[in-house]
Amino acid sequence: MAYFAKVNENNIVEEIAVISNCAIGSCIGPEHWDYQEEYHKDHGSLDFPDTEPLGQQVLADSGFEGTWLQTSFNANFRGTYASPGMIYDPVLNIFTKPTVTEEVTE
Repeated sequence: MAYFAKVNENNIVEEIAVISNCAIGSCIGPEHWDYQEEYHKDHGSLDFPDTEPLGQQVLADSGFEGTWLQTSFNANFRGTYASPGMIYDPVLNIFTKPTVTEEVTE
């Protein structure tokens, strides 16, 4: 499965969507449980970052609006697996936990 994080205009992760690997060209082969020949023949066996635009298109075609960025369940790229409330840092191209700032009272 491929995972995509929806980030808002403040780069805060709002939700996660899951897409079949075969829908974005990263099928392992016919023995893979979600292998679908029609997707595999068009896209081959791709990896991130090549799979990201394909996943974004699948989401858009399915009616999912907004900015979607691929995230790795195994933290193989973009630092860590994104979850709602995390922050996307476009400079470092990673997802991070938000920093906690304590309010100082005088």
